[in-house]
Amino acid sequence: MRNTVRSVLAKLYYDLKAVKKRFQLRCLSLTPCTEESCACEQTAAEDLLSVYTPPCRFTLPEQTLAEERTFDVSVVIPVYNDEQFIEECLESVLRQSRDYRIEIICVDDGSTDRTPAILDRYAAERGVQVIHQENAGISAARNAGIERSRGKYLLFVDDDDVLDGAFVEKMLGRAISDDADYVKCGYSILRDGVVSKVVVEKKPDREGNIMAYNGYVWGSLIRAELFRQVRFPRGFWYEDMITRLLLFPRCRRFSYVPEPLYTHRMHSRNASSVLWHARNPKSLDQLYLARDCFEMAAHVPDIEITRDYCAAVQYELSAMLFQRTYGLNEDVRKRAFLCAAELNARMTEACPDFGTDRTTAVRLLNEAFSRKNFSRWEKISRLMP
Repeated sequence: MRNTVRSVLAKLYYDLKAVKKRFQLRCLSLTPCTEESCACEQTAAEDLLSVYTPPCRFTLPEQTLAEERTFDVSVVIPVYNDEQFIEECLESVLRQSRDYRIEIICVDDGSTDRTPAILDRYAAERGVQVIHQENAGISAARNAGIERSRGKYLLFVDDDDVLDGAFVEKMLGRAISDDADYVKCGYSILRDGVVSKVVVEKKPDREGNIMAYNGYVWGSLIRAELFRQVRFPRGFWYEDMITRLLLFPRCRRFSYVPEPLYTHRMHSRNASSVLWHARNPKSLDQLYLARDCFEMAAHVPDIEITRDYCAAVQYELSAMLFQRTYGLNEDVRKRAFLCAAELNARMTEACPDFGTDRTTAVRLLNEAFSRKNFSRWEKISRLMP
């Protein structure tokens, strides 16, 4: 009962907060955007590289998918030093409906605790597939799982998260009935053993804008074919960005199950807690990965550079870039902003309709980017969800 009341109050709080932000954004639209003196745009990119150099350019992979897809679902679980929660996670997957053929692939990313032994026991006793590899990061672990997979759909589960008992039955049932390429559902946030937030979004029409949905890859059922010529960016933070920028645009049909069927655990050790407001120059991966995804999009089959697509990239260059680099000093953030402004100009050139978009946030950001107004960009970005 207490958890239910907390969940209701948490939802009310976040709903009211969203209404307040929309009102403030509308008020901001009534004030003019002026030119602002900022660092030299021509040298911003070079100066930023002196602060942090990304691991590499994120490019299209050479790998292809296995043609034989003998399972209905491949559950891919990247695991690293999670002896505390991995058994609970695996048990939630193992209790899924047996009306469908499910394979479970755990990729041990160089764990140094008891995790490898736990996984080997599940492999011997429960038929779980286990891949042991040297530590290379969550992207490399997910990619290894994709290579091994033989399912028609892929389901990525974080090693400390939990599936509802009816997850596969409801999600795969919806995927089959709607012939959907991508199925998302509601989710709960678990903090210190208590559900602190429940997120259930409205289901869009079949022709609805999938780009408006969050890009979390966990808890989604994804047709394996979408990963042909697409992999997670090895060595980068914020790897889930490819969901909105490289996977969503390829979807023919998207569906949504309006129930919280996935529980995402938040604690001090998981990436979701560590990477927000990072005081680490590596948080600039947010800018570089958005740039690389935009440049790759032109070469990925079925992706069209539309107004909605450009708005999705712009969101990564505004709300997400602002939040994730907030801990860096202002000079570095200004140079990152100028690089983002240059990319925004390229998007406007590639899609003229984007430059005339009258959506409040897009219009305000286009003005701030074009006038190189850093403080205005910060205000707008802070008000975005």
